[in-house]
Amino acid sequence: MHCSQVADYLSNILRYFVLQVKKVACITVVAFSPQVLVGSSADELGSDTNTVANTFDRALDEPVSYVAIGPVFATASKQTGYEAIGLARVADASRRAGRSIALVTDEPYRRIAFDGPVPWVFPSYANTILVTSHSKDLALPGERIGFIAASPSLEGADEFVAGATFATRTLGFVNAPAIQQRAVATLQGVTVDPAIYRRKRDRLWGALTSMGYDIVKPGGAFYLFPRTLHADDVAFVRELQAERILTVPGVGFGRRGHLRISYCVEDETIERALPGFERVAKRYVK
Repeated sequence: MHCSQVADYLSNILRYFVLQVKKVACITVVAFSPQVLVGSSADELGSDTNTVANTFDRALDEPVSYVAIGPVFATASKQTGYEAIGLARVADASRRAGRSIALVTDEPYRRIAFDGPVPWVFPSYANTILVTSHSKDLALPGERIGFIAASPSLEGADEFVAGATFATRTLGFVNAPAIQQRAVATLQGVTVDPAIYRRKRDRLWGALTSMGYDIVKPGGAFYLFPRTLHADDVAFVRELQAERILTVPGVGFGRRGHLRISYCVEDETIERALPGFERVAKRYVK
């Protein structure tokens, strides 16, 4: 199944599940750090696997019918995402609740990993739905073509696939042309060269940390998520903007006091930005 954006897929999945539950717990592990969303609240997690696992357990104590995770690249290791968090705990929660809990894994950055392949969730937890987009791993921003894959072992798989297909066709999404769908099907073993992004990461991360920025070194994707040098991330982003550097405040991702930097740009752009980062840093780092 193909449609325009991962958000569309998740919308379809939510439409399938949300009518069946009173509350939804969502475990989201993003490219810069893990965080847990339960209802509308968010608890920031560190890299300690027990902290992650315990918070995961608390979330699953709620009356949920699905849990969503994404790829783990930064403060948590791949093992934290798929093993130490404990997919077995989802199964335990399912048994305690007396009903099935589906796992939704959002993985557009899976193939842009610097420390070896990211393990698949399907072998670890059969009741899984995978959502992904090729806009990242094939460097096709704007195309946003991807797919939803339901495990053959997903309970109610036929009903879910039929419901998601119907929603994709009828809810007004801009679906990719058939020729693009056929083309991308042949590219499942193809990706951009992660070494290109790794080199850019190393250059930018090394330069910024030497200036005094506090940044987790990501293990994949093409973002840095440093702490801002004062508490107001929106104001800090404006200071960088005055240096002709465009970043995004962390508040937009639920992480105040941080900012997001994308390094999927030309090397020259990174080099031109470094003096501006340094000028701003010197105002706060003594």
